[in-house]
Amino acid sequence: MELKGNGGGKWRELGDMWGAGETPRFGKIVMVEDEDGGSPPAIFMLDDNDILRYDMASNRWQKECSVPRRAPCKSSYGLVVLNEELHVMTIVNGIDSTETRRSRQQKRAGTLFMQIYHPRKKTWRCLVTKPPFRQPLDFSTTVMCPIQL
Repeated sequence: MELKGNGGGKWRELGDMWGAGETPRFGKIVMVEDEDGGSPPAIFMLDDNDILRYDMASNRWQKECSVPRRAPCKSSYGLVVLNEELHVMTIVNGIDSTETRRSRQQKRAGTLFMQIYHPRKKTWRCLVTKPPFRQPLDFSTTVMCPIQL
C-alpha cells in the first residue's frame, strides 16, 4: 500500500516478496507505528523463533533478531504490539516455584512469560506473571486476547 500524509493510500502490486529459493513464511504479523508520527510504520513477523522486519523498499523480509528464550516444546507464541514494543508471549510451567498452594486448575493455566523487544533500541527484557484466566491459553488459535496486568 502506498501511504499518503493524510493516512490514506492505494494498493499496488509489488511482486514476490520471497527471493529465489527462499521458503515462504507465514508467521504472526504486527505493525509498530511511530507514536511521534515521524517515521512510517514498521512491519514485523514472528516466524518460529525469529523476528523478521519487512523492508518496503526491497519488498523483502529480513531477519531482525531471534527470541532469546525458545518456546517450550509443543507450545506456541503470541505476538502483540504495545507502546512501540513487540511482546512475545508464551505459557510455561515451572517458572514460579515460590507459590505452591495453588488449585489444580490454576496450575494447569501455567505462567505467562513475556519477552519484550524494543525495535529502536534493539533490546530485550522479560516479564513473568500469572494469566488472569483459570483456563490455559492457546496462542496457536488465539487471534486477539485482551490481558490486563
